[in-house]
Amino acid sequence: MIKNTTPYLGKIRLKFEKFPHYSGKDKLNKIHLNLGFTKLVSRITPFRDESGWVVNPECIELIKKNTGLKVETHKFGPNDEYTLPNSCMNLDGQYVGSIEEGWWYYNNGLRATKGSHPHTAWSKEAKQWIGYSHRAACAFGKGDKLFDANWVPNDDELLALEKHYVKHLGEFQKEYSEWVQSGSDHKEEEFTLNKWAVGHIPFKLRGSKTIHSYEDAYKAAVNFAKYIG
Repeated sequence: MIKNTTPYLGKIRLKFEKFPHYSGKDKLNKIHLNLGFTKLVSRITPFRDESGWVVNPECIELIKKNTGLKVETHKFGPNDEYTLPNSCMNLDGQYVGSIEEGWWYYNNGLRATKGSHPHTAWSKEAKQWIGYSHRAACAFGKGDKLFDANWVPNDDELLALEKHYVKHLGEFQKEYSEWVQSGSDHKEEEFTLNKWAVGHIPFKLRGSKTIHSYEDAYKAAVNFAKYIG
């Protein structure tokens, strides 16, 4: 009665796990009940063949029809000696990721576009560009900031973004005190509230330039994909 939400064919089972995202060699399907100290989850144990986990052919067709991605065998290494079956490639033939990345595209209404960075995707419904890697993803649209990995807010920007870090000021004071006590040759500008606060500011607000066009949103997504990758 539990629906398989993964792109793989396999057996489903229920079990209790404390940290379900980080345990087991199978796939987390869904968290059905969160009790805090433990969670009731469903997991998929994928079937295997000579190529690895068996991918649901219906999922492959949905990815190909709706995301702009191609699903094929990715070849790499000297003389293309290494292969990854069921890989997702963009329209320019660049490797995007495994079938799971393609399934993520499909479930979130994302599309790969010709000429774009392989780790960016367009959301037509949200009218946003998404930059991503295996570590994180962030969407950028009009009104957000053009992401700059080296950005440090000036005093006016810091004040405007106060709500994002003000409740963590106790942490700053503690870290600053420890930093001062760790050595006498520190330069004051090495540890400032402006630099520290960046870690508590959302990625879509890290930058000085406001996004007014889809071109700028794309640039922000590319910058983020390079940074997070």
